[in-house]
Amino acid sequence: MKKLESLLANYAYQKQVIPSLTLESYEYIAQVALEMLSGILASIALALCLDMIAETVLFLLIYSVIRSYAGGLHLERFASCFFLSFFVTAGTLIFVKAVEISGWMIFIMLLAGQAAFWLTEPGDNKNRKVDEEENQYFKRKLRQYLIAFAVVCMGFLVMGVKRYALLVAVTIDVAYVFMVLGKRKDEKTKEISGVCH
Repeated sequence: MKKLESLLANYAYQKQVIPSLTLESYEYIAQVALEMLSGILASIALALCLDMIAETVLFLLIYSVIRSYAGGLHLERFASCFFLSFFVTAGTLIFVKAVEISGWMIFIMLLAGQAAFWLTEPGDNKNRKVDEEENQYFKRKLRQYLIAFAVVCMGFLVMGVKRYALLVAVTIDVAYVFMVLGKRKDEKTKEISGVCH
């Protein structure tokens, strides 16, 4: 992938697509674009293989919105991030496809995820340092979206579309687990760097 990034960056730089940018900027843009493209293509392939296009879109929408306000687990290498994201998406979709549970159990899962988020501060990590005012903003937005997703989940339950209701509940729970894992990883990193200094 590095070769392709370099090839695209050099081409854009030589053509002066955006004249004010440096080669390093083009390399960064190429890297981000290729990483996003690979994630999108993997998600499309997964959705088609599982015949779960709507479910994949719903999962990615909910998960990415929650993660943008709550934070999550950040890995050092793109390959690690890519494969973890792929397996989390695949695992969630396969679980939802394979498991049939009662509406009450879905409601309990939804309630547990909601309560956990409301009782836990959003994650702060090296990729997103926030001050107290920003933290309050993230918390407020997260709670607004959690309420909206709860309404969506309950709507699916009322309509008798338990598969989609389960997907919403499980996605909220999965996002919470990865937010906590991200917070734990950041705490350990701070402890290690504190010991080293």
